[in-house]
Amino acid sequence: MSLKTVIAVSLFPQIILVKWLGQNTDFIESYYSMGLYPYISGFFRWLFGWIPFSVGDLLYFLLICTALFYLYRKWTFIKTHKLKFLRDLLMILSIAYFTFHLAWGFNYYRQPLSEKLALTETNDYQQLVDFTTKLIQKTNTIQKEITGDTLRKVNIPYSQDEMFTMSIHGYQELAERIQFFGIRIS
Repeated sequence: MSLKTVIAVSLFPQIILVKWLGQNTDFIESYYSMGLYPYISGFFRWLFGWIPFSVGDLLYFLLICTALFYLYRKWTFIKTHKLKFLRDLLMILSIAYFTFHLAWGFNYYRQPLSEKLALTETNDYQQLVDFTTKLIQKTNTIQKEITGDTLRKVNIPYSQDEMFTMSIHGYQELAERIQFFGIRIS
C-alpha cells in the first residue's frame, strides 16, 4: 500500500479513537487540556499573537480557495480517476482531522465548566430573568459612568498590547481563586 492509501485509511481508526477518548473526559482534561494543550496554545500565541487578525480564518479561506481551484483545474482528471481522487480526498480529510484534534479539537471533549465549578441546573425561569435584568442595569450604569450617556460608544484608552497584558493579569488573578483558569505564557 502507498503512503497516501495508509493515511487515507487511517481516517476511520482516528474517528473511532477520538470518539472513544471523548467518552473519557477526565483523561482529556488531565493529559490534553491541562497537559499538552497549554504548550500548543502557547506556541501558537507566541507565533501568531502579534498579528491583529485571525490567522486561522485566513488559513480556512485560503484552503477553501485552493480546494476550489484544484477542483476547477483537475476536473477531467477527477472524472477519469474517481478512486484516486477519493483516496486523495480521504487522505486530506485524515490529515485535517488529525491536525484539528491535536491543535485544539480535543477541548470539545473536556469536562464541562458547569461540572468543574459545581454549578447546578435550575428550572427557575424568574431567577434567570432577574439575574439578566441586574446584569443589564449594571452594564448601563457603568456605561453612563464612563461616557455620561447610555448610548455613546466607550472608547478604550488602551493599546492592543496593553489589553493583552491586562488580560494575562486578569487570568492570573482568577487562577489564584480557580486553579484551572491559569495560563502558561511561552
